[in-house]
Amino acid sequence: RRLANPIPSWIAKAERRPRERRPAEAKAKARAEARARRWPRERTPPPLPPLTHTMAQYGDGSSYWDERYRKDPDSFDWYQGYATLRNSMNETIRKDARILMAGCGNSRLSEDMNEDGYTDILNIDVSTVAIGLMRERHPNMHFEVMDVRKLEYPDEHLDAIVDKGTLDTLLCTEAAAVDAKTALMEAARCLKPQGVYFMVSYGAPETRLPYLEDEDLSWAVTVHKIEKPEAATGKGKPGFHFLYVCHKGGTAEEG
Repeated sequence: RRLANPIPSWIAKAERRPRERRPAEAKAKARAEARARRWPRERTPPPLPPLTHTMAQYGDGSSYWDERYRKDPDSFDWYQGYATLRNSMNETIRKDARILMAGCGNSRLSEDMNEDGYTDILNIDVSTVAIGLMRERHPNMHFEVMDVRKLEYPDEHLDAIVDKGTLDTLLCTEAAAVDAKTALMEAARCLKPQGVYFMVSYGAPETRLPYLEDEDLSWAVTVHKIEKPEAATGKGKPGFHFLYVCHKGGTAEEG
């Protein structure tokens, strides 16, 4: 008995023929092409240009900094300038205090502090080039080549030490932990009782307090957040620097 609508002969032949199998590679390629049509592939960004300076280089010692200051002799302030630090500094450091600027570089900070009434400032840096530049610019101020890990001052000689990025630099050296502790122990040795270690850093408290609150220092530390200048002006990403005010223990002698 015939069907009312018989299947065409060409379809019946196709059904009887075995189905061709595509290789696995072809199937994978077809699936990838289908996905690409549904979700266009993101463009690969161009490679970033090589960095001129890397964090590791900051800890390479005086040779790196000498070269940098030869290439970039103009004044440059790391992190923050005196305008944003002035109130905090005035609250913690007397105008007649003997102050060590640890790692002065070619910053304007000492100059601005001097104009604001801080007249007894000792400026040191490991770079002979930086010290030479600063001596030429400020012949009436004191600049000397010195390593913060080997301070050439007697015990309890200083009322305050200002560190703006210097400990951060030491933490880029191969012996970071040892160098950082050595510098801080030297600072503690040279500070008078109740002296102040005034440090500006990009490092958050969880990365800096282990050094500053070392039991060998016996410092009382307070932390303050300072908005980055570029963030405050709307020209950069939001962010903060950190101000660590460290008070040395002991009793200050009168006189």
